[in-house]
Amino acid sequence: MNVAKGLVVVVVAGFMACRPATPPVPPPGQTSTDGGSSVMDAGSADAGTTERDGGLADAGLGDAGVEEDGGLVDGGAADAGPGDAGTPGDAGLILSSAGLVYSGDRTLSPIDAVVAQHLRDIVARGNGLPGVFSKVGDSISSNEAGVSGGPFLNCFDGVLEGTVSWDYNVRLGAYASLSPTIDFFKMTHLGLDDSWTRVSLATRISMTAGWALAGSPSPLDRELAAAQPRYAIVMYGSNDIAWSLPYPLADRAQVYERNMRNITDRLLARGVIPLLTTMPPDRDFFQYVPVYTGIVRAIAQGRQIPLIDYYKELMALGPPYGLRSDGTHPSCASYNTCCWFDAVSLSQHGFNVRNLITLQSLDRMRQVFELAAPGLEAQAPRLAGDGSPAAPFVISSLPFGELRDLRASSSRASGSLSCANAPPVTGPQNLYRLELTRPTSLRALVLDAGQGGQRISILSGPSLSNCLETGTRLVSGTFAAGTYYLSINALSATGGTEYNFSVTECLPGDTDC
Repeated sequence: MNVAKGLVVVVVAGFMACRPATPPVPPPGQTSTDGGSSVMDAGSADAGTTERDGGLADAGLGDAGVEEDGGLVDGGAADAGPGDAGTPGDAGLILSSAGLVYSGDRTLSPIDAVVAQHLRDIVARGNGLPGVFSKVGDSISSNEAGVSGGPFLNCFDGVLEGTVSWDYNVRLGAYASLSPTIDFFKMTHLGLDDSWTRVSLATRISMTAGWALAGSPSPLDRELAAAQPRYAIVMYGSNDIAWSLPYPLADRAQVYERNMRNITDRLLARGVIPLLTTMPPDRDFFQYVPVYTGIVRAIAQGRQIPLIDYYKELMALGPPYGLRSDGTHPSCASYNTCCWFDAVSLSQHGFNVRNLITLQSLDRMRQVFELAAPGLEAQAPRLAGDGSPAAPFVISSLPFGELRDLRASSSRASGSLSCANAPPVTGPQNLYRLELTRPTSLRALVLDAGQGGQRISILSGPSLSNCLETGTRLVSGTFAAGTYYLSINALSATGGTEYNFSVTECLPGDTDC
């Protein structure tokens, strides 16, 4: 997983493990931070922009009830409900496609002046309360009311730097500069609770991302109406993999991507900023997790909204990756220590890590909105190139992900794919360049919400006649050091749509890659 060296630029007692017991039914129409230091950057001005130890380089459920039948829930665009104001593209909520690059060496995505203004534009479209956030997710995000209600964020309602052993203490240590953010989100009460301790209507044990969108009103709709949040902390993944495991990876990934993108877009349409969080490295599905984290990265970069790379931070810990003995849920040392940010807690326990990096992300939001910071970093890197054979988009490091609309491409396919049995490609094309400095096993995935209007190919040169691998959604393999091109092609002259494109390195021992 030492990606950076291989690429160059051209819980709590009683917390149950939740796993579906019934095989799923495929959805209709389916065929089957400154990278390198430490999350322990205590400064508020740049909290969270650095990593604990360089990350992977050192790593060597409200209730719609619709998932109880074991079926995969696809909260597709048609399910968006009355609160869906159309796609962010229609609402003017996305930046130009050549936006900031969310590189894999950061835990928290960059916020320069352009992104900061983009976030303000999103909020201006809604009526979210400044001191309110909602939780959206499964058991790793769910909670009961009060400071003792769960390991994720509830503990921030505890005693700051308390010393009573049995109490719920918040021990910030080197992160004392984050205390104003804790206090800020305590100021707005929602009933008897605040954002830290409130029970979200959009979290539920054992649920997938599709559950949050299902029904009218959906759990997500009900949560937005009840809390009026400005922010939403979103994380799904473990159950999404588990429910869909018997089916081909591309099918599983497509359902997850469509649901996660629809959650994101529904939030954006309501003027709510999603803080998208990558899932932990679940032991039971270890080899597939990079695919799911790559999808989330692509959505965050494509919509230019905050990304919290929880997966990266837990991988940096090494086995057991801050997880409990079930290999799924993060751990805390004890029921009341989940907000302890000492070196030992942060090197061993996944909930402590998640609580810290989520607090740091919320602190960055407070700086942008309450402290009127014009931006938190200098201008962040943009994606180089224009997608043409003469100037391909440059994938400077892995993992890589973005959203892009193929219909906006000015480049067209020239010639035919030389791979055996490849269909004709005659429409819009985007070309990416990737340089490998060592043999690398990777997956490249293109998902378009089930439209099936485009094809992904790996080429040894910029021409389609240099085809090495091609597929409708997924290509993978081990490739020698060298320069490669990844081509995304429409299957017809007028085809194409917005796609989610991700390239991730396979984990050692992944026999499917």
